[in-house]
Amino acid sequence: MRSGSGRQRLTTGLRLAAGAACVVCVCALGSLSAQAGLAADAYRDLAPRVGSGPASAGPARSWQDDLPRAIAWLEVEGTPISYPVMMPDEGEAAHFYLDHDAWGSPSPWGCPYLDTRCEPQAAHRLVYGHSTGFDSLMFEPLRRAYTTAVFNGIGSARWTDRTGASVAYEPLCARRVPADFAPIQQFSLSEDEAGPFALALAGEASVRAEGWREQAMRAGRVLTLATCAGAQTGTDERTLVIFTATDA
Repeated sequence: MRSGSGRQRLTTGLRLAAGAACVVCVCALGSLSAQAGLAADAYRDLAPRVGSGPASAGPARSWQDDLPRAIAWLEVEGTPISYPVMMPDEGEAAHFYLDHDAWGSPSPWGCPYLDTRCEPQAAHRLVYGHSTGFDSLMFEPLRRAYTTAVFNGIGSARWTDRTGASVAYEPLCARRVPADFAPIQQFSLSEDEAGPFALALAGEASVRAEGWREQAMRAGRVLTLATCAGAQTGTDERTLVIFTATDA
């Protein structure tokens, strides 16, 4: 009887412990979800300031005013992606914005940022962003872009620089690659080299736009958006979504 009672108490205790652990997990998940929502809202509040507001609204404060360290604003049609693109300051770690937001505060979501090796006038821009597990946050909508279903839903990517000048890039292809994928690491391409570069990337891609060969060869600029291919950050594979534009 005592043995049975002890076993029953142990079983009950384990169940209670498991239940408590589940509560903690649910609470932690809820906290992360709340943080993700706040992060998304912070950037969403800036997004309308990219364009000109109605005259009656008065002079809107621009994202350039709010974020002096942002080099551009990036929007991707067909997704919720609408974020500043950051560039680490001299003296900061190359991946500073992997775990800091656009205001420089620590953040598990980070903020999209340009590879520091990209030369200012080069024809290839490589931008990193987290896959977060939350559909509307950072580059999560691109995580499975190497599949036809996701790729077909991605529209043009618009890059607006600090002067207000915009370039629209059209989706060319997407592929899943190792984290150290060397062919993408081209940072000083001329406009004449952009087409062959894009063509080589698309030739091995898992999904491509209709008429991809012609689109690639017309390219004068290439924009690559990179994120983790796995459901969690820190995996050793990346999803690359490659866009092209014919003008600067």
